Amino acid sequence: RDHDKHKICGIDEYGEPLDEELIPDPCQIPPDDCYAEIRLALEITPEADEYIEQFTGTISGPYLELVKLIFYLCLEAQVNIAFKNSAVMNKVLRIGIVDDFIFDYNYSFFPQLGEMRANIGIDIGDLLSSGQLHNDLSDYRCDIAVMMTDQDYPFYAGIVNAIGPEVPGFCSIVEIKYASGQLLTFAHEIGHLFGARHQREYDDPDFDENCNHAWAIPKPGSVTEYHTIVGVDDSGDNNHILNYSNPFVKVAGSRTGTGIDYNAASIDNNGCFIADYQPDPYWNIHIVGPDTLCLIEEDDILFYAEVHEAAVAYPGHPPYTYIWQWGYVWNDTNFPELDWLSESNDGNYLIVPYEPDEDRKEMFVRLVVVSDDKEILKTMKHIKLFPFGCEITTPIGWEPRTTTLIDTDDDNCNVTPLISFKGDKVEVHTFGNNVGKVFYTCYDVQGRSISSGSYQSDEQPSVEFEFRPSSGIYFISIETLCGMITYKVYKP
Repeated sequence: RDHDKHKICGIDEYGEPLDEELIPDPCQIPPDDCYAEIRLALEITPEADEYIEQFTGTISGPYLELVKLIFYLCLEAQVNIAFKNSAVMNKVLRIGIVDDFIFDYNYSFFPQLGEMRANIGIDIGDLLSSGQLHNDLSDYRCDIAVMMTDQDYPFYAGIVNAIGPEVPGFCSIVEIKYASGQLLTFAHEIGHLFGARHQREYDDPDFDENCNHAWAIPKPGSVTEYHTIVGVDDSGDNNHILNYSNPFVKVAGSRTGTGIDYNAASIDNNGCFIADYQPDPYWNIHIVGPDTLCLIEEDDILFYAEVHEAAVAYPGHPPYTYIWQWGYVWNDTNFPELDWLSESNDGNYLIVPYEPDEDRKEMFVRLVVVSDDKEILKTMKHIKLFPFGCEITTPIGWEPRTTTLIDTDDDNCNVTPLISFKGDKVEVHTFGNNVGKVFYTCYDVQGRSISSGSYQSDEQPSVEFEFRPSSGIYFISIETLCGMITYKVYKP
């Protein structure tokens, strides 16, 4: 590796400097990362069903179908566990099982084997153009598809028609005997469909495009390695861990990626795009607005209705009528007071004249939408209120330095640095004490640096810096010659 490219670009979840290759912009997961449920059509061929049946003994009828269902649902669970292990945010895989998918396989002569065998390279092209596949994607409202088979293809356990999202309906073929187990072929091909690639050493050592690559970590007490899911293990051991590469996640004390060996970012960044291939057939509504209010002054708060129209032949089409309702929950009661806004019946937005009040602990907004065909949907949004500004949790410990340029018993080190909020700015206070140069860093829960800087404590008692990330949990660390303290901050 070219270690000249390495630099410190943040602090990880263990409080350690993240000495990794600088993560390029395409690999940065957006702070407003969306929720996405990706629906997958699992096309089960008769050959795949027969493979399972040979292990079920005398089980038959509905019990046999239950065993098959459990096997396929375990594949779904395996991918979702891998998402969780790899800190893939807000992405969920849901499978729809399509039985008796009939496919006309292509056969070729393989000189290495001296025989005719099914050709997976030709089959994936035919699968992509299959009318039955595209009908299933539409009928089951699925975004992507995997054909499960037992053709015993030579040299390949699975294949995709493209690495990463190309066009709606892109697909994969997976050999059922290798779908799970040590090869993890099902989760491997799913990673490819989201844009994840093999490790750079396998594909091309000089291919550093984006953050697409898998990773390998040392196996304790062995010369072999553990590979992340999309990695290829040519050792024959097939040592895979249930993780997509991510430099911010550790397994057995080792990071599972670097700045550009970051499959989890590919999955995060492409997930919402893939989930939009097939819209939800039913209409739904959502209130868009803040989840938390930390205002200390009066202000008008805007909420608006986001309505997703139903597919053809489903109820819930425009024009829509909007009925809004809002109120507060007080600190001394769990019963909200409601204020009806009668003039809101024809508008898709609501403006609430908010006044900070220490007796109010929560605001709620209720929305009723009536469609042209008289269908009715209701939803409610709760907003936490902090009338004295953003909530700061208890500081995460003061860590004094064991060796400093000034005596830690000196009065200068008896005062802990503090932070306070002024609108979109954070103020760091050292109260004029001479604690040397003060370094401050703000980073998110994945260890990515949001902002940082420094100032001389003997020249100024405090400093302000901008703090405008999206809502979520952040950490602000302050380091002086006396030690370091970290604050956990909830940002509205």
